[in-house]
Amino acid sequence: MMELQVIDKREVKETQIETFNNTELKINVRTIKFEDGTIGINAEDAAKGFGFTTIAKSGNECVRWSRINEYLQEFGFDHKWAKDDYIPESLFYMLGMKANNKTAQDFQKWLAMEVIPSIRQTGGYIPHNEDDDDATIMAKALLISQKTIEKKDNKIKALEKETLKLVDVIESQKPKLEYLDQILSCDDALLVTNIAFDYGLTAQALNKILCEERIQRKLRGQWVLYSDYLGKGYTKTETEIYGDKPRAQTLWTQKGRMLIHEVLTKREVKAMMDLELAEA
Repeated sequence: MMELQVIDKREVKETQIETFNNTELKINVRTIKFEDGTIGINAEDAAKGFGFTTIAKSGNECVRWSRINEYLQEFGFDHKWAKDDYIPESLFYMLGMKANNKTAQDFQKWLAMEVIPSIRQTGGYIPHNEDDDDATIMAKALLISQKTIEKKDNKIKALEKETLKLVDVIESQKPKLEYLDQILSCDDALLVTNIAFDYGLTAQALNKILCEERIQRKLRGQWVLYSDYLGKGYTKTETEIYGDKPRAQTLWTQKGRMLIHEVLTKREVKAMMDLELAEA
């Protein structure tokens, strides 16, 4: 089944509805503009204008919705239409093909020649000659509708191209976050030697930078954190056995590695992984 835009009156603000009256045909028709600038016609008003109605015992004019939905299913539209729906202009003309009476022809001509041009986004008018018959006029009206749809399709294609450009920009920025992603994805605690290696530094050089940034200081031959960082989860201590003697060593946690990454980024020291990706 074909897909198309369907608007329910309950989703439409009263200020969006424009009503036209034809005293000769004794009919009112409500219209709206879809978001893309094309025109929607109230389904109930269209049905009455085409004569798809019957008179109930109460004397009220009732729309034959079963007949309308039967016609539209023939055209490939599976939506169950009702009085609060607004149908696209192209579908309005297709329904008109099923209405074989003078009143319906006059109604369709009135919308095609006066109503729709007056609310069309471009303000255009359907060009016609005095000797054009109804079929020619309707064909011209349908052509304008098709051109409107083409404009919408072109706009969609332009937006798709813009989206692809944005995707490329996002993809180009991703490598800059690769090493940071690695830190976030791994919660292992590492020795300063391992961390320094990732930035192309020696352990001595990285320790010196952290000292200059007043993150750590040397005490009795061992690096210890300043009080601002002490006990906040940046490091942890593990004991290793060297020979027959225990020896404490400091490891930087994920939180600590993030701190080091921020310090080095501020100093414009990049991880080797990021440099390699930038050159690729």
